[in-house]
Amino acid sequence: MSNRACIQRCEFVDFPARDVSYGFRAYDDYGQTYLNTATAEVLALDHLDFLAWVVKNVDDECLAGILDSVKECERGLYIDDVWWEWEDVRPILSDGSQIECGYGESGEHGMPGTPP
Repeated sequence: MSNRACIQRCEFVDFPARDVSYGFRAYDDYGQTYLNTATAEVLALDHLDFLAWVVKNVDDECLAGILDSVKECERGLYIDDVWWEWEDVRPILSDGSQIECGYGESGEHGMPGTPP
């Protein structure tokens, strides 16, 4: 069964005050979450740099589940409607556990809630 993981960068506008905040929505076939405490500079990062920022800086149970599913299936994900293959995102999502299986780098990027 396919599980399509997506991360969509967003500009959130509060109503009626029109206060703007920046962040993303993350979702797959099983859950969804959002964060609105990023900055415009973070949203301007290249796709994979943005994913690395998310992995390093966001501690969210639902997001962790979405990214764990990507890792378990060794499948890519969408970032802003652009598909990224597993080989592209694997170094970013590597948390050290894949090193034992012969995957990943030295774990320079940790999963949410763990030190890099």
